[in-house]
Amino acid sequence: MHIYSLTAIGRKLARSINAPDSAAYRIIHFLDQHGQSTTEQVSEFCSISNKEASTLLGMMKRKRIVAEVSGAGI
Repeated sequence: MHIYSLTAIGRKLARSINAPDSAAYRIIHFLDQHGQSTTEQVSEFCSISNKEASTLLGMMKRKRIVAEVSGAGI
């Protein structure tokens, strides 16, 4: 189970007034509202597949927008 939260960069992006309506920004705003969340919760809230949520979160992790809080597998 992977749990993600926003970094300082992600929190700045969440407050951007020029944010486009894209899945990535919906994830950023969701994490800003909830603090931290799992991939499954993100995909459910943003109405995207688990695979797409995982891909977007991985891309944002590489860009240091989100950080993985827990990476322990079950």
